[in-house]
Amino acid sequence: MALAATRQARRIGDLRTGAGDPRSARRYYAEAISEARDLGAEREEGLAALGLGRAALDLGDVTVARRLAAIALDLLRRAGAPGSELDAAQELRGMEKRVGEEGA
Repeated sequence: MALAATRQARRIGDLRTGAGDPRSARRYYAEAISEARDLGAEREEGLAALGLGRAALDLGDVTVARRLAAIALDLLRRAGAPGSELDAAQELRGMEKRVGEEGA
């Protein structure tokens, strides 16, 4: 039952972000992350961190979005999540480039 409530909190965050309200979505993602951590549900925690990262990106906070994507990627890998979820986290994380590299 607790895992279902955690998923629902994350999904509400997804809906809020999708509706163009990432600011209010953050509350639901944070709740889902906290509950998932308490349950030891790494995949759900990773998905909530990914959602929170997307909300941060929508709000213009690229640094926070990339950090959350790295956390999500680590959690999702440990949980054996499907490739599509790993790809989504990797896409949000982006590619690192050294200062002065061509195309930087």
